[in-house]
Amino acid sequence: MKTLVAVPFYNYCEPETEACLRALDKLEDITVVTFGGGQIDGTRNRIGQYMLANGYDNVLFLDSDCTVSEHGLRKMIALDKPVVTGYCPMITGGDIKWAVGIGIQGELYTISDELPSEPLPVESAGAACLLVKRAVFKKLEWPWFEFKVTPTHRIRSEDFEFSARCKKEGIEIWAHPNALIGHYRKVNLLDLMMNKLKLRSKHASTDKN
Repeated sequence: MKTLVAVPFYNYCEPETEACLRALDKLEDITVVTFGGGQIDGTRNRIGQYMLANGYDNVLFLDSDCTVSEHGLRKMIALDKPVVTGYCPMITGGDIKWAVGIGIQGELYTISDELPSEPLPVESAGAACLLVKRAVFKKLEWPWFEFKVTPTHRIRSEDFEFSARCKKEGIEIWAHPNALIGHYRKVNLLDLMMNKLKLRSKHASTDKN
């Protein structure tokens, strides 16, 4: 099985991401390609076209400030689902959460706060680290990624709009908790997220006692 690791590139790539890409590119069944220029939705669409034209079985979209281990990527591939995300931390509303939608409230996805023990289907996923099978692009209408203005005049990002289109077509989106994604914003948000979960667990144990 051939996997393309595709990185939308905007003049700068985090050193940790560069190291991650060098390690992945050494693997026999993995090819790393960077794609520069243009808006993010157009770049993601070009990546999908490139993947189809060059005979890859799936593509991993990986942002230029993110990292994934070989172990995490292998877990995502082995899950054998149409769309698979890792757990990538993000800052939202002054808090740090996972960029995985576990439910819908109106037009907005409720973002995951906990880290489950097993892979599970989700409503949506960001594309910071998103594995997509070629059959998904064959099924969805072009363009696959597109910014969308909702009926209440909210802007839905291109990756969550991709999720919405997948769900509309009955394409499953899964999240794998063994694929933890480094997200570098001066500090590694993954470190902050794991510390948050440790503190929560410690406080829960104290309350029980």
